[in-house]
Amino acid sequence: SSGHLLMVRKLFGIEGYGVIIEVSLHMGTLLSIFVYWYDDIKKEYSIFISGNRQFLYSIIIGSIPAAIVGLLFNQYIKDVFFNILTINYLAYNYLVLSIILFTSKYFSRNNNTEILFKSALLIGIAQAIAILPGFSRSGLTVVAALFLGLSFRTAIKFSFILSIPI
Repeated sequence: SSGHLLMVRKLFGIEGYGVIIEVSLHMGTLLSIFVYWYDDIKKEYSIFISGNRQFLYSIIIGSIPAAIVGLLFNQYIKDVFFNILTINYLAYNYLVLSIILFTSKYFSRNNNTEILFKSALLIGIAQAIAILPGFSRSGLTVVAALFLGLSFRTAIKFSFILSIPI
């Protein structure tokens, strides 16, 4: 998470190579997503080729909120939230995140596997919130999906495949 990376950068005084380390870690995450979800991605690709584009459209819709927030507020977010001199807010973000994650246990018995466009948009909004350090992108998107009635497996799959464009 970007919050953990900020804490490590502050703890070890990493300034110049922080971006290189972060990009390397994100590339490792992306590679692991492709490896772990390969069969599911391949299956979704086959479904897409057969004419059903529901999942792809859901991924696109889910990516829009974070793209908008990133484009409109990129410099502000960098200046305010990615300054290692002012990361005390992380404690509050982690507290809020832990409360949100705790509530997910009440939504773990869902069985819906269809991702509606409205659900994809709401999950995308959760992903946009997770741009702020201290909020787990996967944690927020999975909890949002569970809250919207998706099964745990569908929530996890959608969350991780949704991270590919971001």
